[in-house]
Formats: sequence, structure tokens, C-alpha cells
Amino acid sequence: MTAISQNTLKKRVGSTVSWVGTVVVFLAAPLLVMGCSSHRPLMPTPDIYALGIKEPYPDTLPSQLRTVDVNIMYLTDRLPELAVDGRLDYGMGRNHVLALGEAVVDIGGDLDWEALAADARTGVRSSAVNLSVNSVTEKVRGPLGTLISYQADGSLGGTEDALRQAEALAESSQEMVNQRLTMAPRKEILLFVHGVNTSFDEALFTTAELWHYLGREFLPIAYSWPAGHGGALRGYTYD
Repeated sequence: MTAISQNTLKKRVGSTVSWVGTVVVFLAAPLLVMGCSSHRPLMPTPDIYALGIKEPYPDTLPSQLRTVDVNIMYLTDRLPELAVDGRLDYGMGRNHVLALGEAVVDIGGDLDWEALAADARTGVRSSAVNLSVNSVTEKVRGPLGTLISYQADGSLGGTEDALRQAEALAESSQEMVNQRLTMAPRKEILLFVHGVNTSFDEALFTTAELWHYLGREFLPIAYSWPAGHGGALRGYTYD
């Protein structure tokens, strides 16, 4: 067994947290049932925009955020698998490590930014606006809490490999969050945690939609836990 100072990991994560003014958490209702497709329509335009009460995007929104592609950070303890199109996906099985990565969700397909922004100002769409996952890239993995323990002296205990992975995960998450926050108009995190019967893709879709309709000013992060067994009562019990 090997032990490293608890402060080593806290320092790496602590500076990341200090960047964040607010963490906006959306927790899906526990009985919310969603589909498991890798494509689906964009949610309806909120009335506050469709009725002209408020503009969806500030004039100061940076050009790199005026795009149909939404780059989302994700954390998941789902088992990895391949999607039908061959890209990385995550299933409903539970993994024993925590994966950190980035996914790109496309909003609108052939639409350009001007058309997508115009759609966010009307409640009647002239054509379908769909969501799809373009890519999923896992950056680093780290052990779950079950593989690391706190010692009596306050240090972290575990195997040398588990501690090394935990430190790498902390370093990578801090670096990614800090880098992404430099591009965010508001130094805040939008963290989405889904409910039952939800696929990994659905978690990405909902995070992209929330970010899109909240003005695109936050850093979007999706946390997806093993869910999506399906079925009425048995599926809920499994999840």
C-alpha cells in the first residue's frame, strides 16, 4: 500500500474550484423517462425567447461560442462500448473507474450559426432541428472512492496505481476546467446530472440544450452514471 498527502490532491482541485463563481446543477426528476437514440429533436424554444421577452445571446458572446457544435466536458462511471457508428460510447454497466473526457454535440445538422440563433428566437420552426453526437474523446481515467481510503493521519491510502490514477485525474480535470473557463464569458459551471432510464448520449443532449438556451455563457459539464436499463418497474429498480 502507498499513501500520499491528502493535500496533494486537494491543492490540484482547490485552485479549480476557486475559479468557479457558481455551480449550476440540474438534477433530472427521478421518474423522467428519455429515449436512448443518438439523434433526437432539439427541445422547444423557451417562451421567454419565443415571445421576445429576452434575447437568448448577449452581444458580447465570443465568436468561438457562436457555433452549431457544442463542446461538453463529461465525467462517467459507465462501462465504455462502441456505438453503432464506431465512435466511443458508454453503456448501462458500472465501471470501477471514473472517466473524464470531451464530447461534441451538433445542433441543427446543416444549419449555420445565424439560422440556429434565429431558431432560438421563434416558437415555430420552419424545419426540424436535431441533435447528434459527433465525437466522444476520453482524456483520462481515475479510480472511484472505493479504491482509495483516508488514513488515520489524514493521508490517502490505496495501491500505488490507484493513487497515481487519482492524481492524474485531478491534474487533468483542473487543467481542462481552467482552460475552458478562460473562454467562458461567465466563470461558472453548468453541471447536469440525469435521472433514471437515460443513456449517455441523452445526458450529452440535455447538457447541450441547457447550455444553448441559457445563453452559452457557462462551462457545460455532464455527469452520467450507469442508467438506461429500460422497462417500467424493473428498469427503475435496476437504475
